Amino acid sequence: MAAFRSLLHIAAAAVAIVAATGASASEGESQPAMDATFVAMPELVVPIIDGDRADGRLKIKIVLRAADVTAAARLKAAIPSLRESALASASEFARLRASPYKPVDVARLAQDMTRVLRGRNPDVASVLVVEVSARPA
Repeated sequence: MAAFRSLLHIAAAAVAIVAATGASASEGESQPAMDATFVAMPELVVPIIDGDRADGRLKIKIVLRAADVTAAARLKAAIPSLRESALASASEFARLRASPYKPVDVARLAQDMTRVLRGRNPDVASVLVVEVSARPA
């Protein structure tokens, strides 16, 4: 439970950084959208399969945390292959552990995706899940 709370705090901080810098940018200040060691990935949408039918959709927004700015630059260049691995990991998670009628185990999702993406690219320090929803089809 403590790990889940810690993960929620990290995700909330990432969302707060994005929201705060977006508000500042609209006021005319020029600030980066987020810390240079964070790399946002496009939203992932995968089906939730129950037996032989699609039961719903799992939508996930993730941010990759790199160890440093140089690693973040390499991650940005590798986004297409990382997205492929992230989609495979999200599909597996949705098939085994997601339901449109239960809360999503975000801590497990982040742990699974970190393991898969770090295996694909060692520049991935961790995966932060900043938004997730499971909806019926």
